[in-house]
Amino acid sequence: MREGPERVPTSQVLPAAIVIGKIVLLLLIGDALASNPTLLAVITSVVVWTTAMGACVFYALFLGNKLNRFSATFTAILGIDLILSTIFGIALVAQQTFAFDVSQSVAMIFQLWHVAIIGFIMHRALNINLGFGIGVGLLIALFCVTLSEVATL
Repeated sequence: MREGPERVPTSQVLPAAIVIGKIVLLLLIGDALASNPTLLAVITSVVVWTTAMGACVFYALFLGNKLNRFSATFTAILGIDLILSTIFGIALVAQQTFAFDVSQSVAMIFQLWHVAIIGFIMHRALNINLGFGIGVGLLIALFCVTLSEVATL
């Protein structure tokens, strides 16, 4: 992952497996935190976020004339989202279990790190400046989170 999205496996099954893993992870975290999210709400949120992310990545790569990098770029973004969600989920469960506070600032740091990683992946996929890549990552992340939140209202 460190070397860029071009080193990510491009199997057609991998993105689906990652999406299923994210749904299971969110259900487990919700169950552990006793928030008991409904299966439909979790599936809707994950599917809308994933679809929006795929569309944004596809469009950005289309504009940059780099569509051949779509599969690896999209898989890299999904994979890193699953990894960061797992780490943050463990922190949330540990907070409840061991009674220490994972404050809003830690949540914000995770979100900023997520945006920075998406930006880095887009920087490598599009061969653009890192700052511009992070800007693209921020716009994509904001759009996708907004859509997934609106879909689950």
